[in-house]
Amino acid sequence: DREDVSEIEKEYLVTTRQHLRPQHLRTLAEGSILLDGSPVLPAQVRQTASNKLIIVLREGRNRQIRRMCGHLGLQ
Repeated sequence: DREDVSEIEKEYLVTTRQHLRPQHLRTLAEGSILLDGSPVLPAQVRQTASNKLIIVLREGRNRQIRRMCGHLGLQ
């Protein structure tokens, strides 16, 4: 078991400077992004506006959402 995995889900409202594309949402939901050499767990992702989404995570890595979005070229 990984230390950063929690049974408690955490929900975040995320606003990006760029418009979100379906590919962004798929990548965030799949868990195919590597952080610190290991993949993130799949996330629940729901778009609420052209540049806003809700992400639900079960793990809590340092600046995880910012780093995941950065991996996709999102600020």
